[in-house]
Amino acid sequence: MTIRTVAILTAAMVASTMAISSVAAHEHEHMGASDMMAKMDTNHDGKVSAAEHAAYTQAMFDKMDMNHDGMLSKDEMEAGMKAMHEEHEEHGDKDEHEDHEKH
Repeated sequence: MTIRTVAILTAAMVASTMAISSVAAHEHEHMGASDMMAKMDTNHDGKVSAAEHAAYTQAMFDKMDMNHDGMLSKDEMEAGMKAMHEEHEEHGDKDEHEDHEKH
């Protein structure tokens, strides 16, 4: 493997990690901390380990990687972010409706 290939692969991995972190941060804005913990804490010990966090991040990446090539294109990133945003809006609308019914 040439130095150029390694540099390109490294840059792609860094860009993907940054993009996924951005999506995770965006998702976190729309979810409470307890919701995030519930999604990440797979062994239900009340804590999120580095391995659990990495698995959650990898699952988000895999969900967005529509062609399963191990890389996210701009289109895949945009589609993934849009789908997550819509999912959160639907969940938020449901919560707001339930809140109004309680009052």
